[in-house]
Amino acid sequence: MTRRAPDLGGLARRAAAALRPVSTSALTMSSRARLLDMSYSRLRFSVYMMPLVALPLVFYLGWAPGAGWMRAWGLAYVALSLVVYGMHQLYLAEQRLQTDESMLARWQPRVQGLAWLHGCGLSLGVLAMAPATAQEGSMLAYLVMAHIVSTNATHQTPAIGVFLRFFASSWNVMIVLAYWIFPNLWQVVVPLAAIYSVVIYRHALLSHRFSVEQLQLKERSDELAAKFQAAREETELALQEKSLFLSTASHDLRQPLHAMSMLVEAAALRNRDTAIAPMLHD
Repeated sequence: MTRRAPDLGGLARRAAAALRPVSTSALTMSSRARLLDMSYSRLRFSVYMMPLVALPLVFYLGWAPGAGWMRAWGLAYVALSLVVYGMHQLYLAEQRLQTDESMLARWQPRVQGLAWLHGCGLSLGVLAMAPATAQEGSMLAYLVMAHIVSTNATHQTPAIGVFLRFFASSWNVMIVLAYWIFPNLWQVVVPLAAIYSVVIYRHALLSHRFSVEQLQLKERSDELAAKFQAAREETELALQEKSLFLSTASHDLRQPLHAMSMLVEAAALRNRDTAIAPMLHD
């Protein structure tokens, strides 16, 4: 019995398909705007939390030489949070006035730019930690940033382009920085970080797929609900028309019968022929 050679081409195509984001072209403009809004709200929350992340790291370093970089990093995120707050007020104002298509065209580049900036900020956080502490402190900062990246892999992924920009400017940059931050451990840190990168990317794709499928189900549900409502209204209109027809027909049928009964009654009153009297009274 001959053994079949593995279909390497098919395996490669399936692997490539598994690493591609789900297309959102079939979604309505409203659903795409909803995806962007979900990613933006979670990205905004992540930025707001960064000053709180900086606080324990600043206390950990204290007044050690080089600790000023970490304090500057925390203050930079405070400033960025204020900018994002003002940006969000503008977003809310435009959301009330603009169409979904206009909001996507105007705000998708801005949100993606904010994601890129936030990712760069995480990378700078690892760099800010390195001059003031030993490798143990740098490893602590590295693990903190890894956790932040993993949470954003779930939260930012409804609009996958937002997360990919954040991911490229944060964790992928930190993999490169590991050569400098961990000069004695990079042989271990870099391969592990690369594996972690693949795992996070795959998780982000699955999370994105889930968000898209949820909106697809909602669109189908709304479509079925609209069809049901239209059919219900059409049925109610048909019933009203039937009732109106029966009412009109009944009235039109009763009129000649009523006139005939009056004619018979008048004939009975005027009749003097006893032979036909029983028929008139019947």
